[in-house]
Amino acid sequence: MPLFQVKPAVDAALGSGYRMFDTAKYYYNEQELGAALSVGGSNRGILSAKLLKEELFQRL
Repeated sequence: MPLFQVKPAVDAALGSGYRMFDTAKYYYNEQELGAALSVGGSNRGILSAKLLKEELFQRL
């Protein structure tokens, strides 16, 4: 989903009280969700992400 569609959805969710957003590499939404949450400053929500065990050790 492109950012111009994600941002209004994130704004509506935040306006309704949502604070937890879930993402993963295989959802293909990390960049757009991060960009939508970063507009307007920090503390707009909590972001949860998942890694495969193999990916975790590659990043350490």
